Amino acid sequence: SSPLTIKKDNGQLIPAYHDRPEGEEVAELPVVVISPGYGETKRDYLTLAYYFAGNGFQVVRYDYTNHVGESDGSHYQVSLSSMKEDFQTVTRFVRDTWPHTTLIEVASSLGARVALKAEAERPSVALLVMLMGIVNVQRSVVTVHQEDLFAKYVVGESPDSANFLGFNVGNQFLGDAISN
Repeated sequence: SSPLTIKKDNGQLIPAYHDRPEGEEVAELPVVVISPGYGETKRDYLTLAYYFAGNGFQVVRYDYTNHVGESDGSHYQVSLSSMKEDFQTVTRFVRDTWPHTTLIEVASSLGARVALKAEAERPSVALLVMLMGIVNVQRSVVTVHQEDLFAKYVVGESPDSANFLGFNVGNQFLGDAISN
């Protein structure tokens, strides 16, 4: 594993790791980008990354900004839009660094929804693999929390922040999740 730092257009830094097969020239090897799920980090995917690297793939795994892990920004500022920008920044970095290789995305949970939305907006990968993908954020949150945080937000009944899957987030997250 080699550490990477990828810079977003807004100046925030996305910490990442590049994993690759030992002793092989990597320029032409396919690249798997691993996008973590909500509340997860690039370290949570070490075993999966090493599996891919051990089978002839390069891997780039990263932490979202404004999120847990080693990312820039406060978790309170997390949004699906910023997660989508991070995804697009990382895939653009991979394309610029290894322009002649196949790019594969493996995304988990809420990260899968972000990747799906990003790909619908601006296709960049040859294959998108969604692990336990969340398609309907509102329904998933109601199932977990046993209350509809989004409905409360829409009618103006939500506080300035909310517990979202174990993390305190600002109302901008709820509004962004509704529109994304």
